[in-house]
Amino acid sequence: MIDVKNSHSQLRNDVKKLGNILGEILVHHGGLDLFNKVELIRETTKNYVKIIMRNYIIN
Repeated sequence: MIDVKNSHSQLRNDVKKLGNILGEILVHHGGLDLFNKVELIRETTKNYVKIIMRNYIIN
């Protein structure tokens, strides 16, 4: 049987590692300004999805 909790934990760890690698690449090739713009877009998108999901669940 598959351990779903462990599987999700491993997936989260992998995604975090890939995100860190991507951040390093963005800084190295595009500079801190590009990295900050991408981070702003990422955070804004996460917050937007939370708001949409909250409204969807409430309604």
